[in-house]
Amino acid sequence: MHFCLRLSDEGTYDNMNRHLPEEQLRKGFGMRTAERRIRVQEVVFLCTALLFTGFFFGELDLKGKDWPLLYRLRDTAAFIAMITAAPFASRLLAGKRARAFLSGNELRNLLLLLAMAVIPRILWQLAVPARIDSDYGLYVRMGAYYAENGKPFIDNYMLTVAPNAVTWSVFTGLLMRLFGTSGMTLVVFTGILHICNILLLYRIGRKLTNAARAFAAAAVFALLPENIFYSHTPGIEAPALFAALLGLELILEARDRKPAVCLLLCFSGGAALAFSAMIRANAYAVLIAAEIFILRQKGAERPAVRKILLFTAVIIGAGAVLLAGRGLKNSLFTGQKPAGGMGWPIYEGLDLENGGKWTPEKSERCVEVTDQYPPEEADAIFRREGLERFSKYTFGQKIRLFLRKGGAMYYETRYSLFALEGIEKELRLNRLAHYAWALCMAAFIAGLFFSGSRPPAGERRAAAGLPVTVILLTTAWHLIGTSIGRYHYMVIPFILLAAAIMLPGRSETE
Repeated sequence: MHFCLRLSDEGTYDNMNRHLPEEQLRKGFGMRTAERRIRVQEVVFLCTALLFTGFFFGELDLKGKDWPLLYRLRDTAAFIAMITAAPFASRLLAGKRARAFLSGNELRNLLLLLAMAVIPRILWQLAVPARIDSDYGLYVRMGAYYAENGKPFIDNYMLTVAPNAVTWSVFTGLLMRLFGTSGMTLVVFTGILHICNILLLYRIGRKLTNAARAFAAAAVFALLPENIFYSHTPGIEAPALFAALLGLELILEARDRKPAVCLLLCFSGGAALAFSAMIRANAYAVLIAAEIFILRQKGAERPAVRKILLFTAVIIGAGAVLLAGRGLKNSLFTGQKPAGGMGWPIYEGLDLENGGKWTPEKSERCVEVTDQYPPEEADAIFRREGLERFSKYTFGQKIRLFLRKGGAMYYETRYSLFALEGIEKELRLNRLAHYAWALCMAAFIAGLFFSGSRPPAGERRAAAGLPVTVILLTTAWHLIGTSIGRYHYMVIPFILLAAAIMLPGRSETE
């Protein structure tokens, strides 16, 4: 460590260095600040690793008596083995030949990823027809209603629980006017966006790390069984993720451009992230993480004024779209206005017994309240009942609740097999999806442990902080609100990217 960072026996740091030139003092303070930041990031990485390990045990706890002790011991041993093996496996896979091959031609990498993305999804679509039911059926019906009537379908449920679905029905309705009101219109549309998300993940990865690591993250995303199974459901996650990844890619693209182009890209990136947030609020986590990343950029080419301009351009782009979205909502909700609170997610989420997941009993209560009370009052009832239930838990029960909620969100994969629900082969395919995703989570946790104990140097450390920030912000909300396995789809790319950046290669300095 630089000598001027040490304290003398006689006095303070300032007393010891009072005879040093001002430039050396500034350099010393800068080094000390940088070292403190590294230590903070080490602690954050290690605590995040422990948190997500705790979520694994929360998921086992949530399974309860349905999962015998022998199975729990088996899964625990397998998960620990995965975490232990991940750093060694990553070193073996990160050979010089692979890095040389993938660094040679960007177009070839994109074409390989495109093949990995398209072929499995076409085969899955041919083997298993899409099941348009539950929330997916609702999205299709609402889009078709808007396409046919020129206005959205709105009831008390929409006003109290799902006002964003009304906004989304405008876009799907316009799409259905062009291509037909069949559910297949949205199935094909979301399927295309699933493929685009894989390519966008690679493009983002290339701006944060080398080609081999970026390709690895995108290739795993393309071939991940859960992602393939989920690709022909007409949900809102794929469109929301597409807009979020596109916005982040535009902001990262701005780093090496001329000032005017930088501002335009940041404005566009902020606009795309805000559009994503209008569909699913997860994009706010990406927006905050991107702004932090802008402010943390170092180097002579990143003066404070430039950072502030880029930061502001993102905010203005996001604000413009959010204001337009508010205007759109005002035009859609001409009668009663939607509830402004988060009562239903709190009521559904703060539930120890079910780990914050949906249950038939909660659904019945939802219908009962929304049928009897106006939106704002219904929202207040849900919020009050949820907080009252939570307040009765002991401190230990609250910790157990949060671990269960994290487990329900991050380790449950069965929702991706919605099209096969109740069919025997669902169990076999879910086992495949479960262990493949557990391996990804193990790699993420191993990367956190490795980077927390031996942090990567320079840009890799800053790059790792971006996806981890997105993950932690998303987790913070879902530890309060509804927690179901479907909701982790929006953070799968960031988990894979974080693992790809943090896991060691053959050279820890690569």
